Amino acid sequence: MLPSSDTRKLTGAVTAFTFAWLLVYVPLETYVTLSIAGLHGLVYASYVMNVVGMGLMLWGAVSARRGQPSAPGLLTAGWSWTAATFWRATSDRFWWISRGGTLYAGTIELWLGPIFTALAVMGLAGSLILVLKPQPRAD
Repeated sequence: MLPSSDTRKLTGAVTAFTFAWLLVYVPLETYVTLSIAGLHGLVYASYVMNVVGMGLMLWGAVSARRGQPSAPGLLTAGWSWTAATFWRATSDRFWWISRGGTLYAGTIELWLGPIFTALAVMGLAGSLILVLKPQPRAD
């Protein structure tokens, strides 16, 4: 069991990491989507799927800042959604290249995909630790 001070530190770290992630991810994903597909891209399923993850992460981070007990679960939902999305997108990029396709930003995506996926899995791991820590009994 994590001591309460360690839990507070981990909650703060996961929350800060989440806000930092969103500060990069939201504008970058939106820019790329708009540059590829125009305004119609904002209603494509792949972008909407990303927005759901972003929303869950933001909800979880704001809840954590407010000290709400739902925060670890919301953070875990957001990070798991986002990690799965990145994992799929990374796999798709390698599959596409193997079929002779080209990528929007070139082969740098074959490096950035796994790096961002690993970072998302780290966010998931931190939030899972918060969810899985034993809760005090209310006897």
